[in-house]
Amino acid sequence: MPKNFDRVAAAYPLLERLSFGDELNRARRAALEHAAAAEHILLVGEGNGRFLSECLSCRNRGKVTVVDLSAKMINSARRKAAAHLERGDVEFVQADFLKWEAAPEAFDLICTHFFLDLFCPPSQRLVIENIGRCAQAGALWIDVDYRCPRVGRAARLIDWLQYRFDRAFCGVEADQHYDPSGLIAEAGWTLDEEEPFARGNVVSRTYRRRERSQRASA
Repeated sequence: MPKNFDRVAAAYPLLERLSFGDELNRARRAALEHAAAAEHILLVGEGNGRFLSECLSCRNRGKVTVVDLSAKMINSARRKAAAHLERGDVEFVQADFLKWEAAPEAFDLICTHFFLDLFCPPSQRLVIENIGRCAQAGALWIDVDYRCPRVGRAARLIDWLQYRFDRAFCGVEADQHYDPSGLIAEAGWTLDEEEPFARGNVVSRTYRRRERSQRASA
């Protein structure tokens, strides 16, 4: 089965709200202050455009590139952000991010919201390498994702059900959440900020890319 969310695009916001209320949106909004100041933003696996719409509403310059494999999610993102498209240059790219090639060092802010949790560690490493290739020196990376392991019996049950659902209906690779923070550090990113949500089961992490000289000496 293709690894995308076409089959659940229409229902996904409702499923998310039933499971977590507004907590995942609150976690996504943690990056808005950085989005307002960035010149060229990359949104990887943006989904139906909830963050994109708010991102565009808080800025009036620069460019935003959205990469998502699901055509239905991209169409939804276009509709949701339609009222704000005049605030900046927006490019929508339907592609598998593992195979997508961007211009080197093109972005000063990268956002991955609940994206890396879809992959096992070898693919996570490839995602991180691709992000590194297109990130400027000193770029920020906002990664919002579930914490591993989740806290509480109910949260662990939701985790199990979520991965069974995503594998069955969306063809995702991962069978559980694999924490990518070690791979991110190895790739030359330093953790600047961390903020928990959903009773500690979701975390927004802000990473900064080290300069080449710092990465070489690490």
